[in-house]
Amino acid sequence: MQALALAHREDFEAALAAGRAVGEGGELRGLAAPLGAGLLGRVSEAWDHIEATLQEAWSQGRAFVRDTAAATAIRVQEIVEAAGNAALSVHQMVLEKLNGYLTDLIDRALARVRPSVTVGERTLELDAVELEQKITLSGSLKVSIEEVCSLTAEGEIALTAHYIASRGTA
Repeated sequence: MQALALAHREDFEAALAAGRAVGEGGELRGLAAPLGAGLLGRVSEAWDHIEATLQEAWSQGRAFVRDTAAATAIRVQEIVEAAGNAALSVHQMVLEKLNGYLTDLIDRALARVRPSVTVGERTLELDAVELEQKITLSGSLKVSIEEVCSLTAEGEIALTAHYIASRGTA
């Protein structure tokens, strides 16, 4: 049986906040040194563009994503390249923010899996969940932004939940 679970707006907003918060607490894994205020400003500007595109992908859906995500990716790449010698660090921070958003969104989607289902008079308890997750190994901002926007627009995460009869129920 395929069941549909709808994400709530607060899940989406919380995932955006998780992405926004990445790197605000100090050092970030993979960076040689913390970014200065100017570079953090560039990261913030890039994230603002990404977040605006994610907002529209969330509300407008799949048809919206292609052109807008590509345009956002180009703008973000321009912002990163303008960081000069620190472009790699800004690039890494933007990718980490995208990952923070995506991780939180997936965690919230998994929390929507029902812990039990009732079939007739029997209660079946959640026994296992299989999650099919695609990992993109590209460090390309364009690919990453387009993939995350596409997932947001489609709003579909493939998982399989297995249920077993509760102990003590006949």
